[in-house]
Amino acid sequence: MRRIREVLRLRDEFGASVRRIAAACRMPRTTVRDYLRRLESAELRFGDVREWSDAELERRLFPPPAMPSRPLPDWSAVERELGRRGVTLQLLWQEYLAWIMHVRSFCATGTLCYQGVSHQVKGPIGTLLIRVY
Repeated sequence: MRRIREVLRLRDEFGASVRRIAAACRMPRTTVRDYLRRLESAELRFGDVREWSDAELERRLFPPPAMPSRPLPDWSAVERELGRRGVTLQLLWQEYLAWIMHVRSFCATGTLCYQGVSHQVKGPIGTLLIRVY
């Protein structure tokens, strides 16, 4: 976080270019541009962040990533299935994709699409449990 503060200080107090800031901080120009873009979108100045803790600065500049838009498989069930004879990751992946298409067809009619619901999919190699988060 000290580097982010230094990037902001060099920009606000000296009006330094991205290239000069990158050279002074010994970091790639793309990283400097990313930091400056994040600082500008948060409308922050060096005077604002000077007294903030590192945790506060990180929270404001690097929000947690959004949840995935598609359901994730239950990895413990996948591991159990892979332990069975004749089961490959490719077969499980094909079942998973078939299930995604199945869910999308229900979502289009509005009869499914519940968050936090587990679904079981019957396939040629057994049942796969998939949780929608």
